[in-house]
Amino acid sequence: MSEIDLPRADILEVIGKGLTKADLIDAHILGPKARQRRIEDIPLPETTWHVLAEAAAEIPDNVAWNFFELGAALTYREVLAAVNRFAGGLAAVGVGRGSHVAVMLPNVPAFPVVWLAISRLGAVMVPVNARYTAEELTYVLNDSDAEFLVIDGQFLDTLAKVEQRPDALTDGHIIVHNGMAEGDRRRFDDVARLGDSDFGPGYDVSAQALLNIQYTSGTTGFPKGCMLRQCYWTATAKVAAELVDTKKN
Repeated sequence: MSEIDLPRADILEVIGKGLTKADLIDAHILGPKARQRRIEDIPLPETTWHVLAEAAAEIPDNVAWNFFELGAALTYREVLAAVNRFAGGLAAVGVGRGSHVAVMLPNVPAFPVVWLAISRLGAVMVPVNARYTAEELTYVLNDSDAEFLVIDGQFLDTLAKVEQRPDALTDGHIIVHNGMAEGDRRRFDDVARLGDSDFGPGYDVSAQALLNIQYTSGTTGFPKGCMLRQCYWTATAKVAAELVDTKKN
């Protein structure tokens, strides 16, 4: 690629906002469609679970996350094992490809474990805002056709006030994290024990598969569900990783 005139280095730093000189040259020479095609041609893992599996293979003993307030740090190897176990547990209780699983958890390690386990199965996560009222929870559960619910014990009082659930969301399909599981409901840890660290679903999950129904904030009314595929998350992760790498360099 031929060199072109660029601003002074001090101006370049401001305009580039951390981008390299080559990035700015590309921005001048390539049109938007060409840049989009080049980004889309970059091979990506099929699913978010595959992103985790690749990291666990390459850097198994590196810390994947650290919930320091809880004193909960796990390596990529440990996260992969936890995710596989919970995916196997979910499969054992009936979650499969395309199942809609609502998740109402606070900022705890179980949240990403559940999301990645859902990804492994090709199921669909419906994240539920932890601040929802019973009315809002009722709306999201029914609008998303939720078939399963993973919920933290602190939100059970809100669930008790839900007037109508989807028909498929029976008590046997409710998994309680950090709380009492009464009747047919299941404890989170019990579900995890149904799986094992080598679990696989026995089928492939496509990059085009739906992974999230992400509800908006609903500031002017009830929220709307945005449908996000596996490839949305892997592409977002790729962009974020490149931005972090650029800033480090």
